[in-house]
Amino acid sequence: MRLRTYESFWLLKNGLIYTYPSVQQNLTTDIIVLGAGITGALLSDALVKEGYKTLLLDKSDIALGSTSATTSMLQYEIDVPLYQLEEKIGSDAAVKCYKAGVAAIRELDDLINKEKNRLWFPEKQSLYIAHTQAASPHLYKEFEARNHNKLGVKWLSASAIKRNTVYGRSAAFFLQLQQV
Repeated sequence: MRLRTYESFWLLKNGLIYTYPSVQQNLTTDIIVLGAGITGALLSDALVKEGYKTLLLDKSDIALGSTSATTSMLQYEIDVPLYQLEEKIGSDAAVKCYKAGVAAIRELDDLINKEKNRLWFPEKQSLYIAHTQAASPHLYKEFEARNHNKLGVKWLSASAIKRNTVYGRSAAFFLQLQQV
């Protein structure tokens, strides 16, 4: 089984859901947003709601770039683990960053529900697994930071991992999105 391909799973599964013609006339606008992926679409939506005449442009079809190559799983993750971010900018600021990510996912959920979009947006748990025995202490440190700040984690012992998953790893934790 090939786990990696150069083709987007979502484009192969769904094809292009919508296509729009290229701009063929002069337009007047307050703001132009370049890139019609998830970030550009959400930014454009917010700008329109604030009353700006907004034009969303993309050189390709909507959501054809990196958005179509994603797992389509939204998490409140930041590129830096919470415990490391706390060391860099302080605990209060780091936790605020992580909780802002949770709040952003909640806002997106509200937007989808309010707009009665056809999207299905189910909540799922994530499983974080130490890839080596040496990584286990770092994973536990991250678990402690998230647990202390009530970010919805549950530690799994090595025996629980072996009992409940196909993974034979030494450490893991589940992450459940929490209200903040």
